Amino acid sequence: MVLMIVLVVLMIPILAIVLDSQLGRALASRLEQRGLGEGETHMAERMVFLEGEVDRLATELSRL
Repeated sequence: MVLMIVLVVLMIPILAIVLDSQLGRALASRLEQRGLGEGETHMAERMVFLEGEVDRLATELSRL
């Protein structure tokens, strides 16, 4: 029981440091930008973009 309390007490400052870091801010902004329903549309847009890039790179590779 005492070990659990000590662990929680030590995790509070560590969590505060991580959340206040650049990584924590980046994760928070990413979570704010994306809603639950927007994930699929965002993924579809990325897939279309990546497929276009693959086609472009394939033509450039064949040209070489």
